[in-house]
Amino acid sequence: VMELVSASGGLIYAGCFAATLSSALASLVSAPKVFQALCNDKLYPYLEFFGKGYGKNNEPVRGYVLTFIIALAFILIAELNAIAPLISNFFLAAYALVNFSTFHASLAKPVGWRPTFKYYNMWLSLVGFVLCVAVMFLISWITALLTFAAILFLYMVVIY
Repeated sequence: VMELVSASGGLIYAGCFAATLSSALASLVSAPKVFQALCNDKLYPYLEFFGKGYGKNNEPVRGYVLTFIIALAFILIAELNAIAPLISNFFLAAYALVNFSTFHASLAKPVGWRPTFKYYNMWLSLVGFVLCVAVMFLISWITALLTFAAILFLYMVVIY
């Protein structure tokens, strides 16, 4: 629709392509750095291999290779309808956990928790958590259960 009402319809496609490419490249570059920090913290056993960096900027080359392999595996599936529910559920799980964390921090009232956003409300965080989980199950209850199983597994590894 936007292409039909726009004076330059081709720019709509170019803008969408540029935004998608920018987001994908940002994820491919930032994810290995976060993973490297996680590995250096030694929260998960047997992942120290990916914590090693190279060069003066401590670049996570091993993390880049792992990210490339994971991205390639999803690309080789070549069926977006099979991949989209899983990816969407993992993103929604991240948002749900952030919402639950802010709700829990407000409920527990630790000394360092002082939200500065003028309109912050702890109950809105709880509603955000519930809505994210509900949408996860609406998208695909099987992938939602798989996502929760993966999160529970990672949590249990950290605790024990």
